[in-house]
Amino acid sequence: MSDKDLSERVKKIVEDFDSSNVKDIVDVLEKIMPYFKTNDTKDYLSGKIQGISNADEQKKRELCNKLKPYFDWYIQGAIGKEE
Repeated sequence: MSDKDLSERVKKIVEDFDSSNVKDIVDVLEKIMPYFKTNDTKDYLSGKIQGISNADEQKKRELCNKLKPYFDWYIQGAIGKEE
């Protein structure tokens, strides 16, 4: 997936987060994770994604809502791939 396509998916989720499918949210989170600069951030996000996959449906949505800032950070360009 190109960076442009990924950016479009992120923007689409942000624009309509409450109607977005949890599976799509998690998929995009997994795709943007490598773009974060620090391993601590990547590890934290990976743990949260794992928690989502182990939760019941209602809890999944609640956990996804807590990760909204990651989409905003991606869009704002406050992240960059490690070289």
